[in-house]
Amino acid sequence: MKKKKNSFFRFLFIAAAFTGAVLLIYVFFNEGVKNRKKEKAIAEDILRKKINQLELTKIRLQKVSSRERVSKIASDSLGLMTPVEDIKRIYINKFQLEQIKREINSRYD
Repeated sequence: MKKKKNSFFRFLFIAAAFTGAVLLIYVFFNEGVKNRKKEKAIAEDILRKKINQLELTKIRLQKVSSRERVSKIASDSLGLMTPVEDIKRIYINKFQLEQIKREINSRYD
């Protein structure tokens, strides 16, 4: 009877130790997951703030470089005026551009 009682307590101790070890590992990994989720949330928040800051900078750049603002500054401070008639444009293809470059380089070399 004593041997059965001894083996029962041994089995109970081993089962409790195994269960404790499993629970300890579970808690360890669960805490790691929680920490990673918190770090991810913080990183996403920082990224969101950087993206918003970038968008605000783009908007400021567009305001500063707008055609109306540049034209106003050019006419007020530099005395420049916009042409009354439309600017004529010349369209050339890539092959013609290469020919012009070669001609200019040959004349000035």
